[in-house]
This record gives sequence, structure tokens and C-alpha cells, in this order.
Amino acid sequence: QFFMPDVVEALRAGTVERIFIVAGGKFTLRGSRTLSISEAGDFRERRRDFYGRLKLHPQIEQAVASEVREHPPFSAIHLRHSDRDGQAPWRRSVRQALLRLVEREQPESVFVASDTSRARSYWQDFLERLGVKAWTTSPDTLDRGSSLAALGALVDWRLLGQSQSMLFFQESSFAEEAAVASGNWDRCIGLPASGSRRLWLKSLEYVQALMTYPMRHGPLSNARAAR
Repeated sequence: QFFMPDVVEALRAGTVERIFIVAGGKFTLRGSRTLSISEAGDFRERRRDFYGRLKLHPQIEQAVASEVREHPPFSAIHLRHSDRDGQAPWRRSVRQALLRLVEREQPESVFVASDTSRARSYWQDFLERLGVKAWTTSPDTLDRGSSLAALGALVDWRLLGQSQSMLFFQESSFAEEAAVASGNWDRCIGLPASGSRRLWLKSLEYVQALMTYPMRHGPLSNARAAR
């Protein structure tokens, strides 16, 4: 976003014929280097309108329509763990936020979406112990390296965008844009990443690397290679 005013000036000067974009994240030409509250709100509205017009493959839309018919108006929770686990909040923070969401919204059911089956099962069980009806989808695979995962991910994304309220991790653009698409941004809760949890996971990685070092580089590794 920081460079967008420069892009606007280049376009106005009429000296640019093509623009190649190599970037992640999101940005808009209708805004300053750091978006103000009103600019950010306008940007969300325009994205929501775009998502509202977006038509996905009929197989995806039919699967979503079937789930929506089967479940009454619902809230949703999305938990990104596989490749962004180091940017997730602590589980207790998720529990507290989910309790607030359920108490505030009193949803008839909660859709549980995640990129790991373990998280889906844990939070579905957690909600049902609270007496809240919880449900999830059954994608063919959650392996991000498989093209088959795209179908299930898009079904989940569309369902998240149909929710009346939502809890998600702020570091997940997948979930954030679903919250925008829902049109219920003000009723959604975005949880920030936990710096202490990131350090804890990194420490565990170092400990594991230290413990396995002899097997990888010491005499034991030579013995295994000899076999």
C-alpha cells in the first residue's frame, strides 16, 4: 500500500504502458500510503461488492448451497495452523474469544473450518460440550500440496462468507477476506498472533534439532549410512 500513491502519479503522468505486480497482501489505488479508517472501510466495501458478484465453479456453489440449506443461520470459526501455526494465538485466547462470540451472537449453530483435522475435531467437540451445535465439512484432503485441496478450501471459504459472525486469526488473509465477503465485518473477531507462542514454538524447534543432532551428524549418522 505504501507505494500506491507513487503508482497513481506514474499513471497520471501517462508514461506507464504496463504494470507488473509482484506482491502479496492487498492494496488499493484509492488510498494514502497508510489507509485511514474511512479509506480502509471503503476498501472493504468494494471488496465485499466484488466477492458478492464472484461466481465460482457450479460444483462449489452447489456444495455450499446444500450446506446452507441444511443448517440454519450460523456463526463460524476459522483456524489456520498448518503453514501459519507460528502466527496463531494461544488456544486459551481462542477459547475466550469463542465464548464471547457465542454469548453475544447466540447462534443456532457454528461452522468450524480449519486446515488441520485435529483443530476441526477439537473445536467441534469444545462447542458441543458447551451445548452449541457445531458442524464442519469433509474435504477430500487438507494437503495444501494437492490440487484436490482447492475444492474443499473454496467450499469452506464460501461458507465462511455466508456466516452471520465469525472468529478468525488476523494473520490469515483467507479468513479475513471471508469475513469481508460476509458483509458482517463489525460482528467478526480477528485474533492477533501471539509473540510469546511464536517464541515457544521456535524454542521447541531448537530443542528438537539439538536432540536429533547426534542422529543426523554424529557417529550414529555414519552407522546408519553404512547400513
